Amino acid sequence: MFAVGLATAAAGFWTTRTEDLSVLTDNASTTACQLPLSLFPDWLRTLLLTVVPFGFINYVPAMFIVRSEWGWWTIPAAAAVAALSLGAAFALWRVGVRKYQSTGT
Repeated sequence: MFAVGLATAAAGFWTTRTEDLSVLTDNASTTACQLPLSLFPDWLRTLLLTVVPFGFINYVPAMFIVRSEWGWWTIPAAAAVAALSLGAAFALWRVGVRKYQSTGT
């Protein structure tokens, strides 16, 4: 979830107003993490496990701990997804910092 917040903040380098985007991404990630993925339609479940991997925050580790589903690899996979997401968010932040141009005041 920190990676999503950092990527949203990095969007501020290219847009002037990120308040609405920040609220949207914060609320969306919180809602996606509170509900089991089995409640969502297949297309949204796929999206939450691949493109925006919120499913790896709670759902995937919980399925392994509670039901022993998917195997032992789910915990290291969740950690790897978190590390990759954080790395991508930091890379976006660094690009924004390099391209940033002050207003001059």
